[in-house]
Amino acid sequence: MSASEKNTECAIITIERSEFIQAMRFVAATLVLVTHTIFYYHERISKDFPLWPFGAIGVEVFFVISGIVMLLCTRTLPCNFIGAKTFFVRRLLRIVPLYWSVLFLKVSISLILPSLVLHNHFDFLHTIKSFLFIPAFNAEGEIRPIHGVGWTLLHEMFFYIIFATIMLFGMRAARWSSAIILGLVIMGYAVSPQSALIKVITNPINLYFVIGMVIGSAILHNSVARYLFIGLVSIALLKLFLPEMMKALPLSPFVLILSAFMFLFIRQRLPNLLRITIALGDSSYALYLFHPLVTPLVLLAVHHLVALFGILAEIAITVFVTIALTHGIHKWFELPLNRLIKCFSTKNSSKRLT
Repeated sequence: MSASEKNTECAIITIERSEFIQAMRFVAATLVLVTHTIFYYHERISKDFPLWPFGAIGVEVFFVISGIVMLLCTRTLPCNFIGAKTFFVRRLLRIVPLYWSVLFLKVSISLILPSLVLHNHFDFLHTIKSFLFIPAFNAEGEIRPIHGVGWTLLHEMFFYIIFATIMLFGMRAARWSSAIILGLVIMGYAVSPQSALIKVITNPINLYFVIGMVIGSAILHNSVARYLFIGLVSIALLKLFLPEMMKALPLSPFVLILSAFMFLFIRQRLPNLLRITIALGDSSYALYLFHPLVTPLVLLAVHHLVALFGILAEIAITVFVTIALTHGIHKWFELPLNRLIKCFSTKNSSKRLT
């Protein structure tokens, strides 16, 4: 292997554990947390306090990151049954244990203390579909599992299935996944689907997976890197300043700009002052899944204890405490759970081979 090839290999390995991407995971989860905290304040304490929907872009940033990571983490896997199975099992082991844990907790609360649940009350069929990642309408007419924020995992699972299926057939996963997602989005505009499943797989939000895969491809092929950065920023500026001309492209200019900077700084080490965001990026999945259960209780407690400091202080303290508590959930529950399941799956694999 030549020196340049070795350098490229090291760069890719570093990217797969990019400090900047880890920080962006934390930023994305925190944006969602702040938006929901303000919503909880509006819903449960004061209807006069305005909502702040901007933080919802954190979900779109997550999808871009997912596209990047899926491309880079499968670059050494073969495009065949073994590679597809390895990829899909890894993804299931990553998302299912914690998601099923929080679903079980939400169902238990719904059954034991139903007065605490304001949205997505218990329904047997809806609960089964939630555990199986099957898109379904809830009682409020939204496509959400019984644990509301799990709607994003419906899109993630769709992406994983498409990606794994293409690998199974020996084709280039990123290229054909992008083509299928784009085609389904166009189909959605043409047919206006009513089915929950079709609405999920034709939703324009899936285009953020494509953006992530394009960024991942550009990382592997430096020759197109500058053009990608210029392209993302140019589209973002057109969306900002010429929205009418670009309304057919349903992408957030802010997410496009963040995507460009993810691509630009993906190899950079974070300064010491920001390195805590790497660890918090590790716990971003726990933060995202558990904050709807933790944050309302924390907010009500903070409101009674420090109301004299003002609304913004209440929200800031609630956000800080929620991040700390969910990081603890990650450290003392998610990680041991993942180690246990990994050990169990490894033992089962060994038994099948003997």
